[in-house]
Amino acid sequence: MRIRSGLRRLDYQLLFSAKANPLPALVSTLRREGLGLDVCSPGDLRLAELAGYSRAGLSYTGFGPTDAELALAAEKAGSVTVDHPNELDRLPPLDERAEIGLRLNLDVNGGLERHGAAGAADAKFGLPAHQLASAVGHACRRGIAIRGLHVHLGSEILETTTHLRALERLARLSQYCPDISWINLGGGWGTPDRGGDTYDWRFFGRHAAQILRTASRPLQLRLEPGGHLTLDTGWLLTRVTDVRAAAGRRPRTLIVDANTNQAVSVLLYGAHHAAHSARPGAAVENYRIVGNLLNTADVFAERTRLPKSRVGDILALGMLGAYASCRSSNFNQRLRPAEVLVSGGAARLARRAETVDDLYQRDMLQD
Repeated sequence: MRIRSGLRRLDYQLLFSAKANPLPALVSTLRREGLGLDVCSPGDLRLAELAGYSRAGLSYTGFGPTDAELALAAEKAGSVTVDHPNELDRLPPLDERAEIGLRLNLDVNGGLERHGAAGAADAKFGLPAHQLASAVGHACRRGIAIRGLHVHLGSEILETTTHLRALERLARLSQYCPDISWINLGGGWGTPDRGGDTYDWRFFGRHAAQILRTASRPLQLRLEPGGHLTLDTGWLLTRVTDVRAAAGRRPRTLIVDANTNQAVSVLLYGAHHAAHSARPGAAVENYRIVGNLLNTADVFAERTRLPKSRVGDILALGMLGAYASCRSSNFNQRLRPAEVLVSGGAARLARRAETVDDLYQRDMLQD
């Protein structure tokens, strides 16, 4: 793995961000590969149990937790990161195994700023850095040791300078935490969707090692890659149900039996999911690809080049291994498809397709 090679100079821990793809069969595979798991909800904690994680391999980093959620996180996770000193006051009595971290807002931002500037000063995440010393003092008076500092910088970050700038600030701020043992740069590590350079892990690792040597004590570096590990490994397979000729201002169009319920990123921030055809060798033509929802925005691609297509052809839409199934919905009462894990040429069913009856399992029908 390129990440591990780049970080070889460091004491580090990789934690898969469960929110990217909470498929139990996938998460259990990553556990066997030696990754920890970062979770953010009671549902994620149940996922961790299904995937075989022990407490030591779990990090809980939520937002706006209830008292019950904080208590569950403190019981189940090896480390719990709080977002504000108010949450320290609501923690239950902790045993000696519990590690408490504090998320900071450093006003360092990167990646898809137009979609969500998670690291910006006005974002909802994290305590302003100038309040850290006061927060650590507050924790000390409660008998709580702050073991780590955490940040959330954004999404799809491909610039190493963004992470290194945040790491440098965290290393300096670590002096205010007498019990600190780790720094967590969170997630948001980018995966290019149209070619180009990938994240330079060697450059990052080399400079991160230099920065951490300036800290007041040895610190473990924790990272939470999610989409970076899985985004480009996932494909949505769909079948062409109609081919319509161009007419007036409407382009030549392929209608498929999938929809943007399974690719919400298209609607949220115009994500690109390249289409590939299972029909090789045919002459290439331009198409618009649309889904089967009664929704004008249900468009996978306004213009893409594919081999000449006909009804029944299979298309594969890429870059859907993260933030796809977990964001999907049943809008128009459309069903979610099966999910299959493929490894070494072998395929196994990881989640069955929904049925119409599944749509109504939670409803209380009235006579």
